[in-house]
Amino acid sequence: MVIDRHRRARRAAMRRTTPDAGRRSGAADGAWRRGTVRGPHSRAVPSAHSRRAPSCTRAQGRIDRNRSLHTVRHRRGRSVHHLLGRRSTRAQSLRRQSAGLAVTTAMKRIMAVASVIVALSAQLSSGNQVAPSGVDVYFDADSQLVLGEPLIVRSTIRNRSAESVDINLGWNRKGAVRLRLRNPNGNEIDVPALASSGGVSRTRTVRIDAGSSYSQQYIIDEWISPEQIGTYTVTMTVIASVQGSRGPIVAAYPDNSFVVDVKPRDAATLQRRCGVLAIRATEESHASDRIDAAAALSYFKDPTAVSCIDTVLQKTTMFDSVLARGLMLIGTENARAVLEKMFMSDHDERHRIASDATRPLSTKWPVI
Repeated sequence: MVIDRHRRARRAAMRRTTPDAGRRSGAADGAWRRGTVRGPHSRAVPSAHSRRAPSCTRAQGRIDRNRSLHTVRHRRGRSVHHLLGRRSTRAQSLRRQSAGLAVTTAMKRIMAVASVIVALSAQLSSGNQVAPSGVDVYFDADSQLVLGEPLIVRSTIRNRSAESVDINLGWNRKGAVRLRLRNPNGNEIDVPALASSGGVSRTRTVRIDAGSSYSQQYIIDEWISPEQIGTYTVTMTVIASVQGSRGPIVAAYPDNSFVVDVKPRDAATLQRRCGVLAIRATEESHASDRIDAAAALSYFKDPTAVSCIDTVLQKTTMFDSVLARGLMLIGTENARAVLEKMFMSDHDERHRIASDATRPLSTKWPVI
């Protein structure tokens, strides 16, 4: 009770000393309590409650300074952390970029492989197959021959694929052959391809089963005749289309080169070789072998071959047209005598062939 009475008395005394005590609002009352009371003609006067001891002031200053240092340190820490964060963000960005570049490169490779697969699938679905076709072509010839005999080349086409193929070798199965010849003088000659000369010819297409091969004879004298003594270099290739079971096959054949040495004329060698061909033309079991032998015999340009041709004509009429052309190429008196014998034959077809052969079909052939 006493304490309360003293408090009320102190408050009343304070009201009496304040000029606008009766008009104080809640804000002013708050100012009294805070220790600053503003009069109409005076500055803010600290109240008794606001007076502090020097030690308290110094302690409060230390607290304030500590708070300021803490704030600065906190801000510095935030700056360091922010800088480190920026560096880490930069590193992460670089890692993301490198990872993205690696992914992009991998995707490009995948897309390239996928495009190739799609292209192959499209070609297979459309019926086109891709090289290599598995079809090989080889050419072979004797390394030596005698002047006056033909240069004969054997070709072998081997099918290494797992399916049968049809190869188009051109007219008479020779039109697809390309030939280049280097003569003993060093001059290279690109020989034109053979064109159709009319008449009867073999079919263009040859079917070769999987794992099988096809052989054929080419007589270079049909394109060009080696008429000089010396070394010849012959380069042959085939430009042939290949058809598989699923459509055309793109095939590229390399050039085949071989060297042939042409020796001077030797009558004994010529007689022996044309005699072998005459036997093959009449006694071989396969018709294709007999045809090849008769064709080779017809390109002998030496008179020693006349007796061999006459021997074949006496045994068969199968090669009359081919051998009559050979006799015209030789053009000697003995060759004309054999042609006259053919012309006087009772066989109508042989008579017609001999009559046609004696006509001036070429300036190289003599006219009877």
